[in-house]
Amino acid sequence: GSGMKRRTPQQERRALWNRAFEQAKVIVRARSGGRCERCRTAIATAFHHKLMGRTHPRCNEHEHIAHVCLLCHTEIHGHPAQAHEAGWLLHDWDVPRDAA
Repeated sequence: GSGMKRRTPQQERRALWNRAFEQAKVIVRARSGGRCERCRTAIATAFHHKLMGRTHPRCNEHEHIAHVCLLCHTEIHGHPAQAHEAGWLLHDWDVPRDAA
């Protein structure tokens, strides 16, 4: 054999997920210019998935990721009803599972 270990289907899915996330982060970082997309003043330090479960097939599309500061990220997760109302959190059913 080649000595290469085959990845399990779970490892393969994780690798694809990570690759998609890394690609989206490049776009999101360019879009934000390094500034929080929520408060627009602080330096962005976190990439926030608006689609919470991270199992949605479109969770790593750049439109569904925000570049936010730590305070805003904490506020989003601390007040989910308000965050959902404002579009910072999305339910699975808010986003069609296949791209239009």
